[in-house]
Amino acid sequence: MTVQPKTSLDISHSHIAAEWDTKKSKRVSPNDVTADSHRRAWWICNFGHEEFNPVRIRVRDDGCARCKSSRWKKEMEMRRIERLEMKGSFTDLEHHPEKKLKEILKIDYTVEETIEVLVNPKVEARIFNSLKRRDINTVEQILELNFNQLCRIRNLGEGSIKKLYKILKEHSEKNDK
Repeated sequence: MTVQPKTSLDISHSHIAAEWDTKKSKRVSPNDVTADSHRRAWWICNFGHEEFNPVRIRVRDDGCARCKSSRWKKEMEMRRIERLEMKGSFTDLEHHPEKKLKEILKIDYTVEETIEVLVNPKVEARIFNSLKRRDINTVEQILELNFNQLCRIRNLGEGSIKKLYKILKEHSEKNDK
C-alpha cells in the first residue's frame, strides 16, 4: 500500500504561503509543510503585521489574526450603524425603545383625532380597551408613548403593539398624502 504525499502549502494555499517570512523562518519553506501542519513559522501580512503561528492556524484563520479582527470589528460597526438607522419598521421601535412613536414614524404635526378614528372598538377591542383603561383618548397621546411605555400597558402584548404600530403607520402615511 502506497501513501499519497500531501500537497504542500505553496500549492494548496498559495495566498497564505505568500505571507511566509523567509528571513525569520530560514530552516523551513512553504514547500516543506502542508496546510494541516503543526509546525510554527513567521508570517508577515500585507499590512506588515508579524506573527509566529502554526501553519494550520494560519490556514484556518485565512491569514493574519489582527486583520481578521479588524475586519470583524468593521463588520460589527456596520451592523451597529445599520441598526441605528431608522427605516420606519417595527424593529426601529424595538431597537430604540426610548424614542417616542412620533419620532420613529417621523410625524412632525399634532394629531387631535380620537382613538376611535384609529382603532375600531369592535375589531381591535383588546387594543381599544387597553388604551381606554390607561386614559388614552387621542392619537396624539399614543404618539407620545415610547416602546417601554407601550409594553407596560396592561393587556397590550407584543402582537397588539405590532398591530397598533401598523395601524399608526398606515394612518400617518394616509395623512401625509
